[in-house]
Amino acid sequence: MQKNLPTIEKPAIDLLKILNDWNLPAVTQNLESDVKALQSAQLNNGFAVDMVFYGNPDIEKQQQILKWIKPGENIALPDISSGKDGEASVSYEGMVVQYRFLPESMAGIRQAGGMRPVWLIAVLCPGSASHDEHLKQIAEDYAAIMLLNTDEKNKWSDELLQSVSEQCLFAKITNSQSGSFDDFFSPATHAEQNQLLKADAGISGLETVAKTISLFIEKEERGTKGKKAISQQKLIKLQNSGLGDQLQELPSKIKNLINQQLGNLDRGINENLVEFFKPKTGEYYNKAKSIADKITDFEEIKKSKIVELVIPPQIIKEFVGESHRMIYQLIINNLKSAHDTFAIIEKEIEKISSSTGISIPVISFRAISDHHAQSILENVIDIDKPYSGELSIKGAYEYFMAVRKYQMLFFMMASTLGLSFLRNLMVVTIPITLGLLGFGIYNVMISVEKERKDKTEKELRKARESLMNEAKRISTEISRQWGRYVSDHLRSESTHILDEIERTLKSISTNQKKEGDEEKKRLQRLLQGFEQTERTTELVKRNLASWQRLLAKTRNDIKIAFYKTTENPPL
Repeated sequence: MQKNLPTIEKPAIDLLKILNDWNLPAVTQNLESDVKALQSAQLNNGFAVDMVFYGNPDIEKQQQILKWIKPGENIALPDISSGKDGEASVSYEGMVVQYRFLPESMAGIRQAGGMRPVWLIAVLCPGSASHDEHLKQIAEDYAAIMLLNTDEKNKWSDELLQSVSEQCLFAKITNSQSGSFDDFFSPATHAEQNQLLKADAGISGLETVAKTISLFIEKEERGTKGKKAISQQKLIKLQNSGLGDQLQELPSKIKNLINQQLGNLDRGINENLVEFFKPKTGEYYNKAKSIADKITDFEEIKKSKIVELVIPPQIIKEFVGESHRMIYQLIINNLKSAHDTFAIIEKEIEKISSSTGISIPVISFRAISDHHAQSILENVIDIDKPYSGELSIKGAYEYFMAVRKYQMLFFMMASTLGLSFLRNLMVVTIPITLGLLGFGIYNVMISVEKERKDKTEKELRKARESLMNEAKRISTEISRQWGRYVSDHLRSESTHILDEIERTLKSISTNQKKEGDEEKKRLQRLLQGFEQTERTTELVKRNLASWQRLLAKTRNDIKIAFYKTTENPPL
């Protein structure tokens, strides 16, 4: 290799530096290998040639072509008609040329890992149609193009030669009947030209690598831009997130909800108790009155001087039983209302939690104790000492005196009026005495019966009033004790639930702030990385643009040097 000839070494070294500065191993590793392979190919004593067949040569034309490649060389062409390709190595005075024999369908396909072809030999076989357009498409991939005719009647055109000459460093039309390709590869006469053609092919190879780099840069820029925009949106959303305000507002919303619902429940239960026990119209009052109205007689317990009047036990039993049943049913209804209200609050809290995006653990109210209600009923609904009245029992003397009352009154009146002499008139005294005694007996019988009836009726009224007083006492105690227990329980549950939610939200707020700060730092680091990537990519683009100017200058130097070597060319 002549030292004064332009080479691809400087552009290759600069391109490797650009790849190294880019620092994307996944992308640059293979590209670096390609550049180093191009450098290495420049040092090899030989190059690659693609021989493309347009049409199918017969045996005679094949022999012409093989002789034209190198007379006396033992080479076999592949079965082009079957679309097969082949390879062969031919030495020209120590310089090895690697041939690839290709059908038209495989033209332009690069061989992975092989040397980049310097020459394209386009063989036009007899009877083949024009393939000018196809050839123009692949011409720019080669440094030199040989248009080889195999028949005088079917030739490549001068117009095609002119067109492909603009795309490569060297182009020529020849035929397989005159000379051989050996004339073009003699190291003694064409060493500089061959080296410059290899350098031009290397330039094309570097251009391909540069195009690949540009594609990767565009892809990297789009990817970085998209990722950066997403990260910026996330950071803005995180910075403007109203979740902190929602965390502050959430306890207030839940507190208002719980206070409103539990307040309504408490009022509803107390109003229900008032309505249930309300005098005159209340369900319990009417039931108690209907039982009290059943007291129409007493059980009598006779003692020495009195008769004790007691309410029949079955009425007391009925009163206690019905009171317990009705009030317990009322309490059960209260418990159902409380259960439904608790369920509503729990669902509403869940909705509020979902709407704010804040995950609150499941809130569960503790149920109002049924056992406590039973205890209240057992303590309150009980009549330790039922009402009892009494009737006095009069002796024989009292009845005798009551019978003689009218006789005594008669004689006292007679004495007062000065008629005491009548005592001595037996004819008058006896009939009057007997009549008055008879009247006294009759009157005593009537008055005793009436007095007993009046006394009994009075005691019955007292007994009914006593039972209604018991109903009033029960109403008052149940309303007071049960209402207070319910209010205390609801107040306790409200405090318990709100405290639990406050602890949960405080924990969420702490964790969220920590996670938010960590996410902000992560996004900021990502944005810094994207900005650094953008700066690096921009630097690579500037360096690549500068490098492309160097490559254009090197290619121009190669072209000038090549044209100087062909001032008296044997070509």
